[in-house]
Amino acid sequence: MKVSNIILALAASLAAISCGGKSGSEKNVVNDSSVTAVVSLNSEYYFSGLYEFGNDTSFLTERATGRKLGVIGNKVTESLESSCDTLFGDVSRVELKARGYIREIVHKGDIHDCVYLTYVENVSKYGNETFVPLTGEYKGNGSYLKIEDDHTCCLETESENCEGEWFMSNDTLLYMNLDSTSYIYDVHAGNDTIVNHKQRDIILVRQ
Repeated sequence: MKVSNIILALAASLAAISCGGKSGSEKNVVNDSSVTAVVSLNSEYYFSGLYEFGNDTSFLTERATGRKLGVIGNKVTESLESSCDTLFGDVSRVELKARGYIREIVHKGDIHDCVYLTYVENVSKYGNETFVPLTGEYKGNGSYLKIEDDHTCCLETESENCEGEWFMSNDTLLYMNLDSTSYIYDVHAGNDTIVNHKQRDIILVRQ
């Protein structure tokens, strides 16, 4: 056997071995005798609002919806408490900007809306600011948009009616994924109007 053929045979064997492996996060699903790797992904959101914490519980009142969410993750709470003791004194309420995932937790038959924080961007003093939730109904330019507090939304125009999800990139940028189309809106102060980020003449006014 030629040297080149031996090298090709060894390469093929190594490729077969490496392709046969799978990460621990994958699951094998058998469908029509074929095996497929399935990876479950959750949407990561930007959150800002009032963060309240105690000895054994913590909550985030989300600015964009007004919902009070339980916060999962003792390490995040410990980190915030340590920072607040140093920077702000003995406080239990702070303004928080962070990213994470929305999850439903079932406890003793009850379902609780919670957030699992993955990254804390900023912690500052709570200033008794009144939140104006983004959620609600908006109209303009022949369009009707309904933003729900569970991060779902519905957009109706003269030519289409579609549903999807929304999330914030920061406190002023609203992203919406509707069917196969994505939209970006600028959220104005007070949330009375939202304006299409690219087409500035498309203005939706709160009803």
